[in-house]
Amino acid sequence: MDGVDAVSITVGGDETVWFSTYDSGALFQWPDISRRVADGVHDMWADGSGTLWVSGAAEASGGWHLYRMVEGKLVLEATMESTMVTDMAFGSDGQIWAVSSGSGIHHFDGTSWTVVEVDTEVIRSPVVNSVVVAADGSVWFGTASGILHFKPEGG
Repeated sequence: MDGVDAVSITVGGDETVWFSTYDSGALFQWPDISRRVADGVHDMWADGSGTLWVSGAAEASGGWHLYRMVEGKLVLEATMESTMVTDMAFGSDGQIWAVSSGSGIHHFDGTSWTVVEVDTEVIRSPVVNSVVVAADGSVWFGTASGILHFKPEGG
């Protein structure tokens, strides 16, 4: 499709293609590009069940919000103060890891979100750029100061 400056794209569980644009962060559902679903979208991911997760700017707080798409509507899941969600990873056990450019690592255990405290002698920067969950359940983080490997208890 010509003329669209797409910055993020993902496919949901029902094979719906979602994309956001660079200029306004508008979220669209393919092929109906005439209807904006949301604005201010930075990035998006689909978890193993096909649920769409969206990160975007929080207008009032200056932080970033993390939303989940439920029945065609974005539902607020978490707010990260003064930071931007840069990546997400989904474990096969339903756990979610979100990383950010300013407040590090956020973890969802299936019930609630927590900020993971990281030893500053191990990782010297709160800038976490990427995350991936390995098949064995261990989690790998790419940070501004190196790679961090975390193996949850019992994993």
